[in-house]
Amino acid sequence: MMLCSDGTLAESNGGAPVLVPRSGALAGKTVTAIAVGNFADLVLCSDGSVITWSPYAGSAVTAPVLVAASSLKPGERMIAVASGYTHALAITALPPPPIIQSLSASNVTDNSATLRGLANPNGETTTVSIEYGTTPNYGSTVTTVPATLSGSTPTPVTAAIANLLAGTTYHYRVIGQSANGTVKGADMVFTTTDLATLTSLVPATGTLLPGFDPKRLTYGMTVPYATAGLAFTPVAAHADATLRVNGVVVASGAASQDQPLAVGNSLVSVAVTGASGQVQTYQIAVTRLPASFTFTAANTVPVTAGDFQAVGAAAFSLGYTPLVGTVLTVVANTGSNPIRGRFTNLRQWQTVNLTYGGVAYQFVADYFGGTGNDLVLRWGYQRLLAWGYNSTGQLGDGTTTNRLTPTAVGLALGSGQTVVATAIGSAHSMALRSDGVLFAWGDNTNGQLGTGDKVASSAPVAVDTAGEMLGKTILTIAVDGGASYALCEDGSLYGWGGNYGLLPTRMAQDGALAGKSIAALAVGSSHRLALCTDGTLAAWGTNSSAQLGDGTRTTSSTPVLVSRIGALAGKDVIAISAGSAHSLALCADGTIAAWGDNSDGQLGTSETTLDTFGYYLVPAVVSRAGILAGKTIKTLAAGSTHSLALCTDGTLACWGDNYYRQLGDGTNILRNSPHQIP
Repeated sequence: MMLCSDGTLAESNGGAPVLVPRSGALAGKTVTAIAVGNFADLVLCSDGSVITWSPYAGSAVTAPVLVAASSLKPGERMIAVASGYTHALAITALPPPPIIQSLSASNVTDNSATLRGLANPNGETTTVSIEYGTTPNYGSTVTTVPATLSGSTPTPVTAAIANLLAGTTYHYRVIGQSANGTVKGADMVFTTTDLATLTSLVPATGTLLPGFDPKRLTYGMTVPYATAGLAFTPVAAHADATLRVNGVVVASGAASQDQPLAVGNSLVSVAVTGASGQVQTYQIAVTRLPASFTFTAANTVPVTAGDFQAVGAAAFSLGYTPLVGTVLTVVANTGSNPIRGRFTNLRQWQTVNLTYGGVAYQFVADYFGGTGNDLVLRWGYQRLLAWGYNSTGQLGDGTTTNRLTPTAVGLALGSGQTVVATAIGSAHSMALRSDGVLFAWGDNTNGQLGTGDKVASSAPVAVDTAGEMLGKTILTIAVDGGASYALCEDGSLYGWGGNYGLLPTRMAQDGALAGKSIAALAVGSSHRLALCTDGTLAAWGTNSSAQLGDGTRTTSSTPVLVSRIGALAGKDVIAISAGSAHSLALCADGTIAAWGDNSDGQLGTSETTLDTFGYYLVPAVVSRAGILAGKTIKTLAAGSTHSLALCTDGTLACWGDNYYRQLGDGTNILRNSPHQIP
């Protein structure tokens, strides 16, 4: 093909050159460049369009047609083309992206600041935001004023942020996003002042939770029923600050008047006014316990508090006839930490007998019930059933006979004893009795029954806890293919079977678990997750599918920290679950984070933070659109290659692999995002 100086096109297919007709898509076009391929010719026109046809008779496209431009961004145009044997290439020119500049912060106080920037949209509608945080990973994002810009004029943008920590350095940068690209300004820092700060705050009795930190503004504490009033002693960081406790001026270092406390929750505020007029307020939510925890209905919740601490003794009374299986919530603990302390007369798994209408009802105390951190009284009359495959005695009925219907497990339950926890593996099972005795049955090839040998048992046998676990109160049990685990009340973790030996052995809490107390445990096929009481999340084991969430695919036998730069940034995790090669975490704000393998949609996310193998190296947010919109998640569970979430309104959502119809939606269609189970 030839392009002549007068704009005409000629081509030859073995004979004399002939003019290409200027009809169809070529009509009225000015051609600026040509490209010849084996089966197709291309021409680039002055208006940026590209036209193609085949010079061969019998081709599906012999007349000039336009190459589709639907994939081009606004303002983008093709400027060069090339035609190969069976494909084509084009170089495009894009309009310039926005020009973004981060400027120094202004109006910086103890707990607030105004972040500033300059944005030039460069002719394309641009959305502007600012991300900030205590590290260059940021973690929080705010929209600016104005939030959307157009035209080509540099425009100042600002964002006022509050609830900051006094005396703390923050990082921030401005971000502009348009159809022409995303531009991030330079990292900037500012440091809040500490003119209106306390150095100490001490109640007359009891303990602030967590312990006092000048940069922390909210606290909780629990006092017994007998404490009807409580004084506080604040100490200011600067002598010229003015202190007020519930509005009444108090000298720095002096005790306030007793603040009256109603049964339930009372809020005490300590306002600090700095020399420049800045005001910072510390708040203490004081929970005064009732004289007796009384239940008049199944939904009665006598106490709701954050970071609850059990103090003194607890009395209980029943004012109605409970249904079989009732769980009574004594304390709904809204904090992210487990309940601290224990009532002097109520230990974990203790039997509690309540009477109503002349009938006695047995319950069992659980400081880790409800959503995981609540004090509940669980129904005390329970037994264990099993069914299915039984080749290794994993059903625990004393046989190796497969069962098509539920059959009683041969677990001995004496007076006042009940089942409080179970765990099930591929070929063995475990159950914890309320008196603290742990039982196991089924396959024992790897010593997973914890009996000191490798003899399988079709009936429950007691795990030997006389060694390192002697005197420990077991909270949670878990299993994988050939090993068993027990998490104890003091935060220690034990394992047996597999690589751990034939008897329970305390697992080394090194790496990310060094010095930590474990609050919750989740076990996948070959990896494990541990949620610590300080809110950190650790993982160890196989990581070939990024199921450890540390930003790598490097397997680690030493616990590593799950990354906080993704969906978990600034979040409090309250529940965890582990699948075959993926992991889930439920946050206090309702966010579900997921990471690891997503080949079957089991992460339920639309984020695009995959590596080249299709794995999510750091936690991504599970979609809350559709069925989960506006819902509160109660609990979640990870299957082998699918996931489930139960909402407080009873809605059950599922996503992931559905080849075996494991999503329960009546189809075998894979679901990449949460979908309702009918």
